[in-house]
Amino acid sequence: MNLALKYRPKTFNDMVAQEEIIDILTYQVNNKSTKNSYLFVGASGCGKTTAARILADMLNNGKGSPIEIDAASNNGVDNIRSIIEQANFRSIISEYKIFIIDECHMLSNGAWNALLKLLEEPPLKTVFILCTTEPQKVIPTVLSRVQRFDFTKIPDIKIIERLKYIYEKEVSNAQYDNKSFEIIAKNSQGGLRTAISLLDKCLDFSPNLIVNNVYMALNLISEDNLSNVVDYIFNKKEEELLKELDVLYNNGYDFKVFIKDLIKFSLEKYKENIINENRVKYLGLINCLLNINNEIKYDNDPKIIVECELLLFIKNI
Repeated sequence: MNLALKYRPKTFNDMVAQEEIIDILTYQVNNKSTKNSYLFVGASGCGKTTAARILADMLNNGKGSPIEIDAASNNGVDNIRSIIEQANFRSIISEYKIFIIDECHMLSNGAWNALLKLLEEPPLKTVFILCTTEPQKVIPTVLSRVQRFDFTKIPDIKIIERLKYIYEKEVSNAQYDNKSFEIIAKNSQGGLRTAISLLDKCLDFSPNLIVNNVYMALNLISEDNLSNVVDYIFNKKEEELLKELDVLYNNGYDFKVFIKDLIKFSLEKYKENIINENRVKYLGLINCLLNINNEIKYDNDPKIIVECELLLFIKNI
């Protein structure tokens, strides 16, 4: 079974982070002060839709299910008219009729205008929960009629705790190291669902969650590879650099991702050098990598550009 689905929270107590939002929503339910319209904003995988489902379940004491609409594929006026028609009929099995509109920023202008009328005069015992990763695309008149909650990215330390919990539930008599969880968390970009999906990929590769297995399962470039590249550049080892790039290329690594990883690695690993000694040299490398990143953005096979630019940088240091 898909681990992200299996371990999706069923109650607010199961959720990781977002404590302030959970406290407010729980208070509203307990005090019968729930709003008619909500907007849940945040990055992918941070708990917006999960929180919407849990809120719906709490409002209806586990009876019935919310009506979920994916606005990415149902974004027209006719889709909203269908919602309006459904909203006019009370639920016969639950107290509230609840609509969850995911990726609401994908709605057309006509759909927004139709939905606005519904939000201005919502039918009795009807709740609308809009979820989006791009709140700037939600029209201002709608923003003024909803209660907005901003879901933050989940800290790595909390993601790691959850991953360890899941791993210990799913795997027995296997090897693991803490660095593996750190790598997965770092590559989830603050999304717990993403992190659990990455863990799932790693376990499909091997039950032993060790660093090398994680790098291979997720097709990630290791810190050793990145460190080698930086060392070869600053020590002007052009032949070794080209061999290292060939190895990465032949192993199927995406050079666009490689350059982004190299930028992050260089900033994190050599931050003190950038601030203090060798400032010009290290800032020069960062600037070179940023230029490469812009140059290869739309190139289908950027290896040659990467090689040429790095060799030119070596010549000039």
